[in-house]
Amino acid sequence: HLVAADGRESGGSEIGRLGDAFDALRRSRPHICVFAEPVHGREEMIALLARCQEQGIRVWLTTDLHQRYSPTMELSEAESIPVIVLGNLRLASWERVLKRLLDVAGAAACLVLAGPFLLYAALRTRREIGGPVIFRQARVGFQGRPFTILKLRAVGAGEGPDPRFCDFLRAYSLDEIPQLWNVLRGQMSLVGPRPETPERVRRYNPW
Repeated sequence: HLVAADGRESGGSEIGRLGDAFDALRRSRPHICVFAEPVHGREEMIALLARCQEQGIRVWLTTDLHQRYSPTMELSEAESIPVIVLGNLRLASWERVLKRLLDVAGAAACLVLAGPFLLYAALRTRREIGGPVIFRQARVGFQGRPFTILKLRAVGAGEGPDPRFCDFLRAYSLDEIPQLWNVLRGQMSLVGPRPETPERVRRYNPW
């Protein structure tokens, strides 16, 4: 059973069955999710824990569960019941603001410094290859949000009049300079995991 509690000793009201867990998390947006008994099926338990982590929900496990599911954890107590508190992977509010400021400042500075080279690379790419200068591809960002990643269009060897320039761009990842614009828009970060394509993300396991 899924129970919504308001912090009072009288307990809470039932909001659904275990099969409704994902919808309940989306509707109620709780701050804390307490797992008081094992979920039937390891994969279902892992999926629920992963969803809580994605949404920044603090997870409490009663002590008989921590042996099976224990990433980062600390001991605590809820209504005199010992529980294991899983670490919240989300940054604090001030940490997110600071990280965003650093991303914006760093990306803007790099774009200004790389501006002349970016213009030269774009003009040369257009002249030697023709067609669009920017290559666009669908990627998946933070919390599964889709966005379009930007790159300089650089073809492989033998695909242009002088492929050495394109090979140079790809060898030193200079074709990824336009992604600084993705950072400015908040779709990427200067420091963080590489965003993958939707097809690859669909094959990921929850944890």
